[in-house]
Amino acid sequence: MKKMLQFMLFIIALTTYAQEKEKLVQLTPEIADSICIQMVGLVDENIQPQVAIKKNLISHKVISKNATKKGIGDFINKNFKNLIDRRNIVSSSVKEQHLYQRAFDGSVLNFFYDVVLDEEYEIDINLTFSDKGKQRTLLDQINYLLNTPHELILYDKDTLNDIRDEIIEVGGKTVKELK
Repeated sequence: MKKMLQFMLFIIALTTYAQEKEKLVQLTPEIADSICIQMVGLVDENIQPQVAIKKNLISHKVISKNATKKGIGDFINKNFKNLIDRRNIVSSSVKEQHLYQRAFDGSVLNFFYDVVLDEEYEIDINLTFSDKGKQRTLLDQINYLLNTPHELILYDKDTLNDIRDEIIEVGGKTVKELK
């Protein structure tokens, strides 16, 4: 009788676990828009980038609550080209921005130190995204900002150079170098 009761409790617990298991959704353009813009908003609320990105992805049900840094990195690597904010929020000349561009424009430079360059996330540093029809890596984007006077005035040059140096140190390349 005792074994039967234990077995029934086990089945109930297993059924409850299966019912409570999170149902994850696929990344859609609307979710990507929201992830990109909320990333900046959450950091504006003084939430550290690594906490903000996890909170953001969990709130959209694209990763589980138990996701590790590697799990978050896997999501970013898998969906990298689709992490685009397609809303025209910056100016009429900017039609869309990749998550990395949103992080730069929102002055969330710690995102690169705390997430992208953190080895535990295992983010592929040489993934490319499209910017006005051109493919860019993160290193290309930083080089662009450093070499474009009207862009550079918006950033701390030393910080950009520090991020650039770290990217190169971990094997970061330009699109040209990848060919």
